[in-house]
Amino acid sequence: MFRLLKSLLLSLSFGFVSPVILFGLILFSLSALSHIPSLYSAATGTYTKIEGFLNVFGNGNWLIGLLVIGLTCSLVAGLLELFNIFQQSTKLDKKSK
Repeated sequence: MFRLLKSLLLSLSFGFVSPVILFGLILFSLSALSHIPSLYSAATGTYTKIEGFLNVFGNGNWLIGLLVIGLTCSLVAGLLELFNIFQQSTKLDKKSK
């Protein structure tokens, strides 16, 4: 039972951290690229569009939008892990009969 709970918590953690790191790296790299004069307009334009996308989910705050996306991905990962646990338990029940 503890192994299943540990697996579920690990899935929830990875589900949350993955999009947060992905968006963080994208925003960080675009911010770094905006310091190069020839890439300034493309980098700032893309940064603004991604920030606007995150603002939609955060009611005007991109950081809250990032947390909402992370929590949503975490919920999906947790549901998929619960489905996997359910499938494994039904397979074990069928084998034992």
